Amino acid sequence: KALHQLPPPIVVITDAAKGVHAYDGQHLLCGEAMPNLKIKETTGAGDAFAATFTAATIKGCNLAQALDYGMTNAESVLQHKGAKELLLDWETLGQTAQKQQRRIHTLLG
Repeated sequence: KALHQLPPPIVVITDAAKGVHAYDGQHLLCGEAMPNLKIKETTGAGDAFAATFTAATIKGCNLAQALDYGMTNAESVLQHKGAKELLLDWETLGQTAQKQQRRIHTLLG
């Protein structure tokens, strides 16, 4: 909550296998990482998450969907060698996220 006092309207904290927390001033959500993820390389996963989360927000996705999309694209990158291997396009991203049914908890709001 203290970070939310700074200029960004949404604060996101990633915590590797423990998932991601996002706070928009009203809602605090926690997205769980997919279980049994086979990680080949971590390079680029944070960038994939940040870019996808930002794009989803700009496209009008709610906080939970933006969190899910960001995590889905980051996990795709984690499972391949290289910083941008298998970045998902918008259509594939939506299909993949829907299939996975990630757990996102509302902790506040």
